[in-house]
Amino acid sequence: LVEVYALEIQCCTKVHNVLRLKDIYPKTINLTSAIADPRNIAVIRESGGKMFMSDRKWTDAYNEFFEAFKNYQETGNVRAKAVLKYVILANILSGSSINPFDSREAKVLQDDPEIAAMSHLRRAYEQNDIDTVDALLSNKKHRILEDEYIAGFIPELLRSIRLQVLRNIVGPYSSISLEFIATRLNVSVTEVTNLLMCLILDNQIDARIDEIAGFLMVNSDDKAATDAKVFSRLSSWADELERIDGHILTKLTRTGPRVPFFE
Repeated sequence: LVEVYALEIQCCTKVHNVLRLKDIYPKTINLTSAIADPRNIAVIRESGGKMFMSDRKWTDAYNEFFEAFKNYQETGNVRAKAVLKYVILANILSGSSINPFDSREAKVLQDDPEIAAMSHLRRAYEQNDIDTVDALLSNKKHRILEDEYIAGFIPELLRSIRLQVLRNIVGPYSSISLEFIATRLNVSVTEVTNLLMCLILDNQIDARIDEIAGFLMVNSDDKAATDAKVFSRLSSWADELERIDGHILTKLTRTGPRVPFFE
């Protein structure tokens, strides 16, 4: 029965019949828990990973791909290498701090040039190093974009890192040129505008876009409120220091001649 389900799941995955896949996938998981044939489990888990990827459930996809990879590796199937790339891709998109190469199975392939390129991509993403990400993707010798499945999720990956970098760029400014941001992100001004709109609508930044002048104007009310809080705290500290100083002077007056703080 597991073999039949595995074949049907493969068919559903190839023809993108997601509804049927979601219906039979839980049934196969219950069966595979009792019947451990790594060849069938690998196929089922890989399809499950792709199902979760289509739903943007990155962590679930990572777990499924990793199980598929381990079972492919156990049977010596050449799919292990491709699925390990999917493991890294899902790991990147999930924002997980887990390093896939901490596992014994993944370490076997970590020196493979294509796997190493995916590992470097993961590291650059974590460091918000958008220039390295662009360089790795555009370098044909790494063959990252040759896998059509991975290539389909690259726009999502790029959008995610650009939003992260964009938040960091905008942070210190009360106004900033859209052209300057576009240069930093290696994208068009139109793309910068779209990304900024996402951040504004998600309430991640309080700002408005002046498309005529070509500037992002950060709401000064927030900055003023922040400055007011800082000033209030500094005033409180100053008052406390003055109180302590007065207390010390009072004690010195009571115990003997006052010793000046400064000669």
